[in-house]
Amino acid sequence: MSPHADHLEPQDSSAIPAVSFAETALRLGGKSADEARRTGAVDTADDQVEAMFAERYRTSGSPVHRAVWQNRVPTELFESHPITITEENRRVMRDSLAVIRRHRSEGTLLDAQSKISDQVLRELAEAGYWGALI
Repeated sequence: MSPHADHLEPQDSSAIPAVSFAETALRLGGKSADEARRTGAVDTADDQVEAMFAERYRTSGSPVHRAVWQNRVPTELFESHPITITEENRRVMRDSLAVIRRHRSEGTLLDAQSKISDQVLRELAEAGYWGALI
């Protein structure tokens, strides 16, 4: 198992109902059987993915979910704290911005399809942009 999978836990497939709540609600609301079935399949897949995560990583553990459904707002989770930016992060940001600014001023930021050009993407890679943690 991946060392980054500590937030996942085994799934109990028996806990997921055969017909999702969304499918039932849509059928009762007069939607076509096909639309209800398709939306129900998406809803079921969402439930299955949610069930893969440890309880604290599930939607029900989010501050917004708790504020709405549990009538509790954990304001401490919204407090800001001073951040420390390493010199390496500063260099990556500075160099990445320099790449974008130079290409923008030279008119070479976008390619013929109005997408970021391959050259810009390569230069951003050289600057360390793709390895930056955001």
